[in-house]
Amino acid sequence: MIPAGRLASARASTESLHRDTFTVYRDTGEMTLDPVTLVESKVYSIVAKRVRGKFKASGADNRDAQTPGMKVAETGLEWHTSLNVRGVLTDDEVECVAVDPVTGDPDNVGRRVRVTGPFIKSIATARRFRVSELT
Repeated sequence: MIPAGRLASARASTESLHRDTFTVYRDTGEMTLDPVTLVESKVYSIVAKRVRGKFKASGADNRDAQTPGMKVAETGLEWHTSLNVRGVLTDDEVECVAVDPVTGDPDNVGRRVRVTGPFIKSIATARRFRVSELT
């Protein structure tokens, strides 16, 4: 059994790495028509905003590609956030809205990902969602 104090310390340490800011969106199932372009687009509700977190690439595995003799690295993308962030569901979209000015990658601002599965874990230090990149 992990002592509660040790787990709390591990969570605080993990959350100290969540330096970027995100907004979580959910598709409402409705569409709206842009009056100028006449293009229909999805309507989203905000699930959570000003959420601290980070992106992380994981599981770099080499595999044989279509071209003989060539190896390609495949990575999975994850979005990590605090255990206090609740209500994020599969198919929700997460957008990076700001990065830490010292440690953040400015190319992540505007990057949007879709949650591909639920967070399920006991004795966790953070919520880690597998995601797929949209933009």
